Amino acid sequence: MGKLIDLIGATSGYSVGEPVFTDVSLEIYEKDFVGLIGPNGCGKSTLIRVLAGALPLQSGELSWFNSPASSWKRKLIA
Repeated sequence: MGKLIDLIGATSGYSVGEPVFTDVSLEIYEKDFVGLIGPNGCGKSTLIRVLAGALPLQSGELSWFNSPASSWKRKLIA
């Protein structure tokens, strides 16, 4: 099975204050079933925004289909 998403050492958040999450890594493969749970304010929505390309990483790497997410974003917008 192919790797769909690869997130390595990610830190992200919003322009105000501290990062919402730091040093997060995950791999999602074809046919994986993924659940994301946690208390309010722990970064679930922020992580989803990062994975969707709607919020940039402050540090770390994000790949979709074994290519940098930044290259995919350009293709999706064009």
